[in-house]
Amino acid sequence: MNRRIVRRYSAVALSALSAGCGGISGSNIHSGTSQSASPGSPTTNVDLNVTLNAAAPIGGSYTTPLEMVYDVNGGAQDVDFVFSRTGLNTWKFDVEKPIGNATLLPQGQDVQLQFATNGSLDNIKVTNPDGSVLNENKVPVTGANGDGIDWGSGAPHQTFTVRLKGSTQVSAPFKTVSFKKDGHARTSASVAVPMQSGSLSL
Repeated sequence: MNRRIVRRYSAVALSALSAGCGGISGSNIHSGTSQSASPGSPTTNVDLNVTLNAAAPIGGSYTTPLEMVYDVNGGAQDVDFVFSRTGLNTWKFDVEKPIGNATLLPQGQDVQLQFATNGSLDNIKVTNPDGSVLNENKVPVTGANGDGIDWGSGAPHQTFTVRLKGSTQVSAPFKTVSFKKDGHARTSASVAVPMQSGSLSL
């Protein structure tokens, strides 16, 4: 005697049951969809736009709220961006690890942001440990030894650049106007098993 029982089975369940049953049919039955794991992608560029207070005293400093970039393995790494006033229209710029305030710029390197009298960012002056001077529109972040950032997490060394386009020095409180980065986090594998209509004959 054959009975026709109609149920809603997952595609995996129907596949398993078909081996020992008289017949099986279904509507759009398939084995499900899967998504493979992604190793992630490191941050290579950061776009940071800040407002620096023109009334800050010489020697005064500001630190952005904690920000995050991705390492070579797609892991999240926290960073601080620090601005210290050094003159009428100049600010020293640094990138640091939040714990211990260890710089992520080469030891002995000095980065000065130079602002025009109208408050716009005019130039980024990078003085290297060997005394050479570069006038840049971005800051290369290459680690304390200049051979890449060692996060201490086992991830390979990496570098990234910081662009400060749009940053200003005006008579207003310090604030981060915008922070953008590229790269993405690593993801784990996932499998979705859709429920499909099927009929089982016994």
